[in-house]
Amino acid sequence: MRWLTTEEIERCSKTRKGAWRVSVEHWFQIKSATREEFDKAVLSGKVSISAQHCGLCRRGHIYGSCDLCPAHLSLISIGCCDGLWRVADELFKKYKEHPTNKTFAAFQEAATKVWKYLLELEGIEK
Repeated sequence: MRWLTTEEIERCSKTRKGAWRVSVEHWFQIKSATREEFDKAVLSGKVSISAQHCGLCRRGHIYGSCDLCPAHLSLISIGCCDGLWRVADELFKKYKEHPTNKTFAAFQEAATKVWKYLLELEGIEK
């Protein structure tokens, strides 16, 4: 898989639509990768689930505030992507500690939920 580079993410994050689009693509890549592809990419630093690889997070950092992110500001306001990112992060850590097909599948399921959430944000103006 050809992973998005941090340079591409940074470039796309300069506009609201670009930041959203690259965030959706980033999570699509994570949810679609094979375990082998994902492991190689993580080990080489080509992908992570941190702000470094999220266009919406990068846009917030460019302008100095997560408040610019439509995924951070929600009606429930329980964190990034309505708390879905936190679940994905916890499952990612669990996978890193115990790398099995089962823990990878659980992580990818959580990544799919983040991706679907982000898809629903299209058109939201902040």
